[in-house]
Amino acid sequence: MTPPTARFQMVRELPSEGGTAAALVRDMRTGRLCVFKTASEPAAVRRLEAMAGVLRHHPLHGAPSFVELFPAEGGGGVCLVREHADGETLADRLGTGGSLTESEAARIAAAALVTLGELHSLHPPAVHGSLSPANILLTPGGGVLLLDPLGEGLSPAADLRALADALQAALPGTPSDDFARLLSRLSQAGEKPGFRSAAEARAAFAAWRGTPGSQHRDGRRTGKPLFTARNLLLAALVLLGSFWIGIKVRFEVLPERRARERVLGTAVAPKDPRCRAILAPRPALASNLLRDPGLENLCGWNATPRRPALLSWKDSCFTGQACARLSQAEDELFQDVDVSALSPWIRTGRAVVTFQAHMRTDGPRQTGNPYLWGYAMRSEQDWVYLGPTQPERSRAWMRRGGTWNLPPETKAIRIMLKKNNARGAFLSNNAYFDDIAVIVNHSGPPPATP
Repeated sequence: MTPPTARFQMVRELPSEGGTAAALVRDMRTGRLCVFKTASEPAAVRRLEAMAGVLRHHPLHGAPSFVELFPAEGGGGVCLVREHADGETLADRLGTGGSLTESEAARIAAAALVTLGELHSLHPPAVHGSLSPANILLTPGGGVLLLDPLGEGLSPAADLRALADALQAALPGTPSDDFARLLSRLSQAGEKPGFRSAAEARAAFAAWRGTPGSQHRDGRRTGKPLFTARNLLLAALVLLGSFWIGIKVRFEVLPERRARERVLGTAVAPKDPRCRAILAPRPALASNLLRDPGLENLCGWNATPRRPALLSWKDSCFTGQACARLSQAEDELFQDVDVSALSPWIRTGRAVVTFQAHMRTDGPRQTGNPYLWGYAMRSEQDWVYLGPTQPERSRAWMRRGGTWNLPPETKAIRIMLKKNNARGAFLSNNAYFDDIAVIVNHSGPPPATP
């Protein structure tokens, strides 16, 4: 199989399954490895399109990122490109005679249930639809990724039952009574006394720490004393850490929050005349509607739902002036750009919008990374979704963006600054934005008014 575009360079073929051919390729734009899948049979094409719909519009912290979807060469099929992740699947481990301890199985279950919970909580709900040991990837760093979520299938409960089957197959011998009860409830998901949701199941597996007499990989039973030197040291460290966190919250976090609420409560001013859109002509009968406030004083920006984003200053900004930092999971900034002056081009489908910004993150975690998205707004109640862009994982400032066609009757464009967050994640990166622009391009002279 050869990728039908020069952007992707063939590395090696991968096993095919379900009418889908696969290969490991290198993205020549970014240099990163990707998985390239192509299908021509109608059922396989629908699966790839459903998978792309989930990965493109709802980035999941526990699944490889979406890269691109495009028609296959010659038509009659599609090609999906997603991010490649190193590691071995659970099926690979079982195929070489390996297995899981109960502690490993509980950790994998808790991580997988986080991702399944994200899928099941979408509107409308989505499911994995084909969960098996072959679709559970164990990364070298101890992470767990779910491969190829389809977005279609039987029900959320079917995903939980499939996970129970995969874990049961990975355990040697009979599990301990406590762990067997967890697996039984997972395999009866959707029915009494099974788990009612992925979130409920995740909490149970995350809380499980084994019991005296729980089985190990070789079938032996063991019990460990509670008051060991190691446990006492860990308890002392926990107490010391709690004391340090309390001091930090009291003398740093709370004063900072109060200060930013006072300052940014007036700084987010959508009617600031310095932030009005500037119409700038370009060659070849094209023009841009450019809004690039640089975020000085956050003029023109609105914050949702309650907390404004915190301003960062010269030492951490790309422009050396001011930039936005999103630190809380619910932080979000948005700004509306009036494009009614370009309605003749928009009405005839001859206008596109580009979102651009310098973005970076400040940590290695896969949650809390910045991205752009927005709406093409016909009215407050009638809008078309734009985005999102790929979440940026680099700690260095990177210029990123995306381009979309504007639907007819678009009156305004809303650009949103957001960071991806796993539901229930305790720690996440800070997301930084600077040098932000919304550019509307059109070509040709103004169309005649009908």
